[in-house]
Amino acid sequence: MASTEGHPDNGKSHAALKYAFGKSDIKPLVLAQIRGAYDYGMSTDSQTNTLAVHTVCNIVRKLLAFNDDGRSVDISKIAVISPYTRQNQLHRAALKEVTDDLALRAFVDGSPDAPTPEIEVSTIDNMQSREYDIVILDLVATDRLGFIPDPKRLCVATTRARYGMVVVADDETLLPKARSRLFARSLAKVLDYLRDPKNATAVPMPTPSLDVLKKTRESTHGLE
Repeated sequence: MASTEGHPDNGKSHAALKYAFGKSDIKPLVLAQIRGAYDYGMSTDSQTNTLAVHTVCNIVRKLLAFNDDGRSVDISKIAVISPYTRQNQLHRAALKEVTDDLALRAFVDGSPDAPTPEIEVSTIDNMQSREYDIVILDLVATDRLGFIPDPKRLCVATTRARYGMVVVADDETLLPKARSRLFARSLAKVLDYLRDPKNATAVPMPTPSLDVLKKTRESTHGLE
């Protein structure tokens, strides 16, 4: 992340992360730990993970719910990135419900003409030269490493956030695989860095019921 400690948006973004994860001592770098829910071979070779979609959507909702005496996070300054096009399609479908809720709230509050921008969702390759106040990086994979370990992609993915970054990952599954493969050393280093409490705050994320995951899967996978 860029070094911008004195900027007012830095404090606001950090406060929003504290609110979203319910931790007063949270660091600007967060490892949101998930376990499983990997979907491979739907209709394309692009990897997907329903639990990651559900988790990212909940994190975004909580970030946008933060309001401290008028201080809130600008929706246009949040980005969600993952390595896979198909996973990003699912993120867009899930996050559309979030923006639809915001539009409805604006209508109820008497400002129906206020535009509600979409949350930026992008592949890692398309994020080069772009920065956002808060970036949520979804590593997606639990079963196959795919091209996540690519050092250049990892460099881009981990340097897009100005003030706060959340990495959603099944680190318990990914790390042993990354350590055991020569081509995945860069990924192993990133995960080891994230798991060190001096660098990041690791937060075990709740796993929803199968019914909730099924609902998420049905509402997002019905895109084809």
